[in-house]
Amino acid sequence: MDYDQYLSLTDVELDEPKISVADLPGPDRTLLYGYDTARNTWHVYIKNGEIHRVISMMGGPIGHLSRVEWNPADLVPNKRVYPERTDYEFARLCIQTDNPVCFTRYKPLPEGYPQGPFHGLVV
Repeated sequence: MDYDQYLSLTDVELDEPKISVADLPGPDRTLLYGYDTARNTWHVYIKNGEIHRVISMMGGPIGHLSRVEWNPADLVPNKRVYPERTDYEFARLCIQTDNPVCFTRYKPLPEGYPQGPFHGLVV
């Protein structure tokens, strides 16, 4: 490498990590369920070939976006995530892309908890 090449290495932009629907095969389902420091509920899920992020307060949506591909940092709330309501493969991909997921203490879902693919508000 010559000196100009060496200097150019300081300008290399890092690729932004991405998680896409293709990375998460399987049925439509919840990927993550948690909350942020403002106590807003976050529900991230796959439905109809897109990853959706719904942020809600007091049961009503205050934000909804859906895309095929996301930066994982935009899908993880800044407070806590319920591990028993989070998809293992999704959590693994977040951690693998250097976007740690801060979990609450694991509590098994209570007996009689509605069985289904979604754990939160679906828009």
